[in-house]
Amino acid sequence: MENMKKDTEFMIEEKLPLSKNIVLACQHLFLMNAYVVPVILASIIGLDEQGSSALIQATFLASGITTLLQAKFFMKYPVVYGASFVPIGAIVGIYMIQGGNTSAWSYVVGACLAGAIAIILLGLSKKFKKILDVLVTPVVSATIVLCIGISLIPLAFSSMIFVEGGFSVQQNIIVAIVTIATMIICSIIGNKAGKVGTVARIGSGIIALIAGYITASCLGTIDLSSVSSASLLSRPALPFLDFDIKFDFLSVITMIVLYFVLMTETVGTWIATSCTTETELNEKRVNNGVVGLGISNVISSLLGTTPMSGYSSNVGILALTNTFSRHVFSYVGVLLIIIGFSSKLSSFIAIIPSAAVGGIFLLTSGIIASAGINMFKQINMGSKETYIVSICVILAIGLNILPQGLLESLPVFAQYILGSSIATSALTAILLNKLIPSSN
Repeated sequence: MENMKKDTEFMIEEKLPLSKNIVLACQHLFLMNAYVVPVILASIIGLDEQGSSALIQATFLASGITTLLQAKFFMKYPVVYGASFVPIGAIVGIYMIQGGNTSAWSYVVGACLAGAIAIILLGLSKKFKKILDVLVTPVVSATIVLCIGISLIPLAFSSMIFVEGGFSVQQNIIVAIVTIATMIICSIIGNKAGKVGTVARIGSGIIALIAGYITASCLGTIDLSSVSSASLLSRPALPFLDFDIKFDFLSVITMIVLYFVLMTETVGTWIATSCTTETELNEKRVNNGVVGLGISNVISSLLGTTPMSGYSSNVGILALTNTFSRHVFSYVGVLLIIIGFSSKLSSFIAIIPSAAVGGIFLLTSGIIASAGINMFKQINMGSKETYIVSICVILAIGLNILPQGLLESLPVFAQYILGSSIATSALTAILLNKLIPSSN
């Protein structure tokens, strides 16, 4: 096992040829759906076309900066970062409470900025890894990884496949099946030796997306009007030029609490990555990762967008390609930054058929869940451990199918917490592990 860790640590530091870096980076880029959170937010708070475009562009730019900084300078781990779903409810709440207008966004930015500074201070204290070691035991780690996979599966169905837009649900299902089948075939071919096997393994995601795109084109028309009308180069929004930064005490406190919930979500991604790459989350790596995330979220706030978090869905691509180089993620960051300066490129990413992305999303989610199941093989499962896993799995599934009306009827803070099944399951696993007495 020690030799395996040394090998995978080498794979994380391995430098690949430019062509492989770009292909692998594109796969991670296309899978991460960086535009989803800003599109949802823009729709909920009623931004106009110009405001929506600015938010999407800023989110791509912040995502790229975060991914690049973490991969190259701070955590130095193969993780991609994008806008988190966790604070959506809180952001909408702050926006509406402050008047629901252009000025209200200034308070959202101020709250996000204050929360990011709190995360930097936590990282600089060098206490986060020690807290993590106390709270996240092997059964908690395995439960979190399993719940990440389980939580992502219904999201792929409800948000990407079982939706009607330019295509019917039946057409989306066909596109998803073709995409999944192509990815599996590429993975099988990828196990073979030789150049063909290498190309199939490394390019499996891109090849699958192309197959899904072609299938979608055959089944219907893909609307390219948004791409043709978008400008090639455009600057992002800038603080004090395009928006102000204002602070409100309750908004700041709310966002600081939400940042700690967001950290639970991100830690889940780090744990899943650690499991997949068979490397240790050592103290230096974790504390650097917290500082890096805090600094990145200061930057995302100054760009006028929402907090960044590690994306669990991309962990499955690591397993499928068996390529763990952190340098690939520097390229992901650079590509995201380039897109952040181009409305045309961000529009192009946004028109990739959701069902094609959903197909890959489903497969990688299943792989993550399987990794969690494998982690339980190393754990002595007593009644305590069984209750922890059972309750958290129930939450991971139940919160994804919770009626929206019921969620909205709960107190606002409960809505913030329960809005992310991954964060809620992770927090529940930690709490139950401390509260339930050991059966041994």
